[in-house]
Amino acid sequence: MVSINLLPEEARKHASGRRSGLSAWLVPLATMCIVALVASTMTLRQIQDARSLDDEIHSLTREKEKYHSQVALIAQVEQQRDDLARRVEAARNLDIGRGTYVRELAALAGAIPANVWLTGVTQDSGANTVRIEGRALGPAPVFLLMHGLETSDVFDGISLEFLKKDPDQEQGSTSFVINSRTR
Repeated sequence: MVSINLLPEEARKHASGRRSGLSAWLVPLATMCIVALVASTMTLRQIQDARSLDDEIHSLTREKEKYHSQVALIAQVEQQRDDLARRVEAARNLDIGRGTYVRELAALAGAIPANVWLTGVTQDSGANTVRIEGRALGPAPVFLLMHGLETSDVFDGISLEFLKKDPDQEQGSTSFVINSRTR
């Protein structure tokens, strides 16, 4: 078989060069298209993930706001509980010595003989010492008072701080101070 080429040699070389030039551009162009497709797919995926995270953040924010009032109510109840506990403790502390003073005053009143008048009874808060001041018609009633205090089950360590006859009184009035400890 005989083949005849009707194209001149230069045109044939030029046409084959165009094909090889076209194929040289085709591979990089296809690669760039594939890379662009992968990059756009990844970008779309990240955008979807970001939207999903935004939706989750909004949902959690709404849930937090829903529980915010309950948390505030719980804090208020805890504060009221602590205030109540402090008040109960204060009431207990007040009640601790309540009966003691009544018992001491009852024992003191039972020990006072005739012709003795008390002018002051002092006890410091929390202390177990009592200072009894008064007047009597002579020293004998003062000693009877001291004996009455010693025989009571409330007072202990009775001591006479001073006993002095009042010079300005005609009837023999005597001032006294007695110190005692309580049991």
